[in-house]
Amino acid sequence: MCHFIDPPCWLNSVPPRAMRDAAPWVLVHDSPPLQHVHGPIALLVSGALGSNARPTDAPSLRRHVVEPLSRLSKVSVFVCVDRHNTSFASQALSWAETRAVHVDRHAPNQLERLRGCFERTVPENFALYVRTRPDAFWYGPLAVTTVDAISIRSRILFVPHGQHTVPEQALSWRCSVYRGPLRCSLLDDQFALVPARFREAFFLGKCANALLSGECAACQRPFVMEAYQEYNVTARMAACELPVRIVASPVHLRSATMPSVQQQQRYDLLYSVGPRWGSCAPHERRTTTLVLGHRISSAHDVAARTRAPPQKSEQLLEVCSRA
Repeated sequence: MCHFIDPPCWLNSVPPRAMRDAAPWVLVHDSPPLQHVHGPIALLVSGALGSNARPTDAPSLRRHVVEPLSRLSKVSVFVCVDRHNTSFASQALSWAETRAVHVDRHAPNQLERLRGCFERTVPENFALYVRTRPDAFWYGPLAVTTVDAISIRSRILFVPHGQHTVPEQALSWRCSVYRGPLRCSLLDDQFALVPARFREAFFLGKCANALLSGECAACQRPFVMEAYQEYNVTARMAACELPVRIVASPVHLRSATMPSVQQQQRYDLLYSVGPRWGSCAPHERRTTTLVLGHRISSAHDVAARTRAPPQKSEQLLEVCSRA
């Protein structure tokens, strides 16, 4: 069983060749947006709002995601949440693009709810699948820059020497940037652009040319911290040899709670941040604790108030280096 403070299980579960010979992972700084997508687009808005109703912002989703996507192709919106009596669900139902609002109160985690949301798009074929959450706040337009790779953000990012800055918008944990192979990075689970040919690998964990038999083993392991599904997302990308582009996206969660890291030391942390416009400088030396990277710009930003689990960056790099 994998624990949040253990070395990352996905790296232990992926054969060494999967890490070295897989399709390339690329950190994208700037790429021109596409003007058209050849085929319809499915927008999957999937997530649990909880009994306390996490803050949502349907107008920002419509303005910065639905409308820009509609200029590229026909868009169908699928909303999958755990409660129907919310203003978000009501507003989404009023959109002409919304095909369904599905309520699933029993999904054990985010990936299972997302799987069910994806299955509601079948058997119709979409050219592009956009994954986001109902509690995401979009403060700028979504740009689609490729349909040849999965576009996603990183939770913890490793960059090689020579890389001097990283856009803050490429990370969901602010400025968690360290030195090391890009393939050691931990991908994010909150947002993704998934071209059609990678849909079963991303949403179901089924690989066309699987390096592991059936679904990747890491994707079936039970996690103590169910909210942290980024391990499974990263495992699927590595095990299925998928091309990954780590991109900047103008989105953050309105609020979220980071669970306790140790059984005897519980701390609930408010991870609420304002829009990010600046850049991050990588940590040049290895540390024993994961701390915020060096922000080198933005007077328009609001500083993050967060701490992160100890030694996580060390474990990621150490295990990945052995792969």
